[in-house]
Amino acid sequence: MRPRITPFDDLETITLKRNTQFVVDLGSRVVDVDNPASEAFISVSSSEPGAARYSFIDGSLTLQFEETGMQTVTISVIDKYDTNIYVMNVEVFDAYPFLLSLTDDGSGYMFVGLEDLYIGQTTNRYNETHLCSTYLHYISVTWNLCSQLTGTCDGLLQEDLDVSLSASNWNKKLVIPSVLNSGFAREDGSQFRDYYELSIVASDGTSEYKTMSSTKWNITEQLPAIEDMSDTMFSGYLEDLTAEKVDLMAKIESAVEGEDTSSLEVKLTTVEGELETACEDSRANCITDSQSGTTSIEDSSGLNIQMIGIIAGVVLLGLLLTLMITRRNRGSEKPDAWNDTAWNPNMVPAGDSVANSMYGGAQEIFQQPVAIVAAPPLAGGPPLPAGGLPAGWTAEQWAYYGQQFLDGTL
Repeated sequence: MRPRITPFDDLETITLKRNTQFVVDLGSRVVDVDNPASEAFISVSSSEPGAARYSFIDGSLTLQFEETGMQTVTISVIDKYDTNIYVMNVEVFDAYPFLLSLTDDGSGYMFVGLEDLYIGQTTNRYNETHLCSTYLHYISVTWNLCSQLTGTCDGLLQEDLDVSLSASNWNKKLVIPSVLNSGFAREDGSQFRDYYELSIVASDGTSEYKTMSSTKWNITEQLPAIEDMSDTMFSGYLEDLTAEKVDLMAKIESAVEGEDTSSLEVKLTTVEGELETACEDSRANCITDSQSGTTSIEDSSGLNIQMIGIIAGVVLLGLLLTLMITRRNRGSEKPDAWNDTAWNPNMVPAGDSVANSMYGGAQEIFQQPVAIVAAPPLAGGPPLPAGGLPAGWTAEQWAYYGQQFLDGTL
């Protein structure tokens, strides 16, 4: 009978990390009925030269591969009468698989969800939640923005996640830089059959983990009609339109003289049209021109009254301080020796200190108590409408552009 290796089932297919040794006592598994097993001759060869070595001293087989992918090891067991050949299939990888989940069900090492995946949309938010029971010290993500129609990728984003947030999540806006220019990829919105591709590399300090294949999100659907949007989706849509409008206006206003802003103005016109349509929905909280008609006048008059009150208060306070000092000086005057004579030089107009004072003898008028008008605090922006801060606005944006919004010039 042929010499055999028993058992061999556990060696037929194995996985092995790149540059990691795998050692098995192959000599003890050789069985030969016709001859002593120790007399059987064993030879090994591998698809990667030198990756498999057999020791005739202790009968051990050692595997160590440099190249990744599927590798094979051929083992020949020979005696005086026959030969038996075995083949090992070795899947060589350079990192442990990083298991990614697209549903928030607790499976995988991390859940990743991507929102706003519609044609023409420019805002894509993604949420990553770390679910792995093994604490990872390092997580790096790579996003690609590609087109299935052209077969090219023109957007690339590589970033290391803050692992201190792994107990909660990473929720942020996905802005992918362009590899073709200094701007961002798809600034005018995603196109039909675009796709977002994600790969992850991580480490727990001793071992490396990688996604074995890239995860893709395809852009194939049009944005639903406003009436078909859910409340959450509509709120985000309105917020995005408002923020985009404010951003475009800021870019146009900050443009240097002579700079071409025609493309920005065209985009602003489009956004304003979409925002006007969205504001017609009953769920929208938009401010119309009629609501903001008298606001600017009231704010302007209120500011003038504040300034007048401040100036009047300062002037009256100065007059009161001067009057108090004058009265104190008069009370400390010494008796005049001329009062006992028939002619008193103090009675001469040139010596009349009261008549020649800055008050002209009207000290009593200035001695009356005067109410000091306290200046109201300066406002940081126009008053908010009844519905509060509009969706998508920040306090800083309201301070700068709120009045324009109320005037209907946005």
